Amino acid sequence: MSPCAHCQQPVPAAMAAEDESLIFCCHGCQAIYAALHEAGLHETFYQWQGASPLRERGAYEVIPRELFLEHSVPLDGSMMRTVLGIEGLHCAGCIWLIEQMPRHVVGVHDVQVDMGRARLSIIWERDSALDPNLMGQWLEQFGYTVRPLKAEALERGARHEHALLRRVGLCWALAGNVMLLSLTDYVGMRADEFPGLVLGAHILMVVLTSASVFWGGAPILRRARQSLSQTFGRGEQSGSPLSMDVPLALGILMGWLASVVAVAWGRGDVWLDSVSMLVAALMTARWFQQRMSQRARDAAAHLLAILPHVATRCGEHGERERVSVDALMPGDQVE
Repeated sequence: MSPCAHCQQPVPAAMAAEDESLIFCCHGCQAIYAALHEAGLHETFYQWQGASPLRERGAYEVIPRELFLEHSVPLDGSMMRTVLGIEGLHCAGCIWLIEQMPRHVVGVHDVQVDMGRARLSIIWERDSALDPNLMGQWLEQFGYTVRPLKAEALERGARHEHALLRRVGLCWALAGNVMLLSLTDYVGMRADEFPGLVLGAHILMVVLTSASVFWGGAPILRRARQSLSQTFGRGEQSGSPLSMDVPLALGILMGWLASVVAVAWGRGDVWLDSVSMLVAALMTARWFQQRMSQRARDAAAHLLAILPHVATRCGEHGERERVSVDALMPGDQVE
């Protein structure tokens, strides 16, 4: 059997034409091979692609410009960002090929591919005469299918995840410094023998742990306060059960307060290192939880994107127009 000229998959002898130098396993591979050569991208693409087959060509769904703008968010200046769900990614060659779009589609400024999330981010000029369908048709000729996603919701979830990750990083940095300062207690330094060193280390530990508790652990404290207000308040939600944030917040605050009192009085146990490590560990767990929830929301967004976004509405006199499905009203006739 001879290999397909595009995907390099074995082709049965019955499908190979003796009088042709190129052999394809299907019409999809033949169309993609022709489109790559027509765009002048075949040499670099096949260098990266290896032996990963692409999808067969499908029917691209025409998307009105108004619907495309609804799924876009403005950036600085006249730029817009549109997030698309993309199917058909297989290898580094796919990423390289898609990132060549600004060279072939007028109005597209930059393209970023997230292969792990099957997501395509396009930055384009709003004032340009860009036809959104040209982007979809350019990708479709190579076997990729794109569908618009709710860019604003995706960006908001990503920003929240990144903000939580920064908070986690700072919590661990503070906890590490508190652990270093607590060496004065671990090695048995007594306040009466080294008063300046021990007191200075304890004061710095109080400052760093306070930042960890009241800034790093702010989400835990805030949710605990909300849970207490809902449980013991007078509103409609009064009497609801307490959340797990309440005992966590109480444990953190009691450990912090007892340690501060011990430092102020110069006697007693100081647990600031344990408090800071607890806050860092809890916020790390919250970040993992947020990350998994975000992945679930991304998967749900891709499933919703499979649903049709446009419909052909029929008028009273037989005229037809392509409109967003959100614009349909009860009683409309659709084709």
